[in-house]
Amino acid sequence: MNDNILDANLEQLQQILGLPVRLRRPSEVENEQRDSVEKPTNFETDGEKWQTEHGHDSSDDLGASSSPAKLGGQPVTQATQDWSLANASHDSSSLRVGDINNAIIEFCPWAMIVRYPDRFIGKANKPRARPFFNNIMDGRKWDFFYLHDPIKTLDRPHLLVPTFQFEDFLDEINQKLSIALKIPMGENRRRFCLKFGKDGTPQPRFLQQSEGKRSLDNLIYPEASADDTSSFKTARKGEQDAFMDMLDKLNQYAQYKDKEQSALERAKKRASDRKEMMMKVQAYLDLEKKSPRRTVFICMDVEAIEFPPHPVSEVGIAILDTDTIRGTAVGESGSGWWNQIQACHIRTKEYSRLVNHKYVHGCPDAFDFGASSFATKGELVETIKSILAPYTNGRVDLVFVAHDTKQDVKFLSSIGMNVLKLPGMIGEIDTAVLHQEWCSSNESRSLRSVLNELGFENKNLHNAGNDAVYTMRAMIGLAVEQLRKEEAVAKNEEYVPAMMVGRK
Repeated sequence: MNDNILDANLEQLQQILGLPVRLRRPSEVENEQRDSVEKPTNFETDGEKWQTEHGHDSSDDLGASSSPAKLGGQPVTQATQDWSLANASHDSSSLRVGDINNAIIEFCPWAMIVRYPDRFIGKANKPRARPFFNNIMDGRKWDFFYLHDPIKTLDRPHLLVPTFQFEDFLDEINQKLSIALKIPMGENRRRFCLKFGKDGTPQPRFLQQSEGKRSLDNLIYPEASADDTSSFKTARKGEQDAFMDMLDKLNQYAQYKDKEQSALERAKKRASDRKEMMMKVQAYLDLEKKSPRRTVFICMDVEAIEFPPHPVSEVGIAILDTDTIRGTAVGESGSGWWNQIQACHIRTKEYSRLVNHKYVHGCPDAFDFGASSFATKGELVETIKSILAPYTNGRVDLVFVAHDTKQDVKFLSSIGMNVLKLPGMIGEIDTAVLHQEWCSSNESRSLRSVLNELGFENKNLHNAGNDAVYTMRAMIGLAVEQLRKEEAVAKNEEYVPAMMVGRK
């Protein structure tokens, strides 16, 4: 090209960009790229360090900057100018799945974008910016690329987007909130600005352009490209090592995202389990009059001495046979069935003089639903089994009930009573979990709190016999009230537990 024409074009480009532009020899760019290969670092440590130094919420994060010209919130250097020109030329509209972008652009791991609010936004601005990240797909186009490991070709590829698209996203947030979010400087910046394709090593390949909030659901990645595998094998050893170091870092970023995803999946599983447990109770009680089947609920509560070795001092048992409630009105919150609950209270003779007082106020002498019985440590298990004997012949479906079942199962096991292995036992119900479903909450509440929220009068809790009866009442009440709540929601009406109606 004629030098005069080239100079004229450069001058015109500088006027458009408002930035100085100079041409460089390919060798200069190659040397700079080679020098920029990052050293292995610890993501969490660096992230915390950056947040401590830069992620605070102060006046320094707001308003205009007194530094020289900036691009994407960073000081403009010759290197960033050159890369910005490549980014400006990026256009994926003509790309098909598996294509490589001809322009060399910087890429950002999607896992880093997902982690950005937690790692790089201070406490004051995080709640304000979080909604933008929660709705990151809405009204915005993202160009998604994938990158396979050329050695482990069957592994799931990494998901990336052009870095400048993330910078545009941050600029939009900054304009709407008048803050100054940006890609951090130093080693952290390199995590958001990855460059590929040196000496023929693999480059990200186009996957798709986002089309709304469900764009990443059920992603299907193409198989690894044979060309990438071949070109990687012929690349220089130094470039191969640099590329694999970069993949190692991508694996670190993905690991943190996987932990978050795993946590979300566990939360969904818990919510599903809660709903399923609630539906089982309603079915066992035949609340919707669909298929009556005899089920016997066995609720047990264990009190142990609060000092080591925490011996079992009380066992409370409450039994509800669904055959006894057929044809009986359920009443407010299931109270019509309360008088069909059989109650027993067994105290261990050796510990009958001991009363808990440090952590809970025990009241072993205050059983309100009958007379307490006494058994020695050696007699305790047989006494329990004799009470349950009419229902443990294997011909009746049994369901174990407790408030925090794990604790009671553990204490019963400590005395040699494996309640979940009783003949006919088909499952367990935890009223703490039922309460979470009823309240749509992950918080686990005490039995007293559950009873109070249902509007059930109660007294002398931490007596094992009383607790067993109240836990059974809570189970029935939560199952009944869940149906009332769902009906109110369906009718767009205010929901109030039956026994709380009219109370202040």
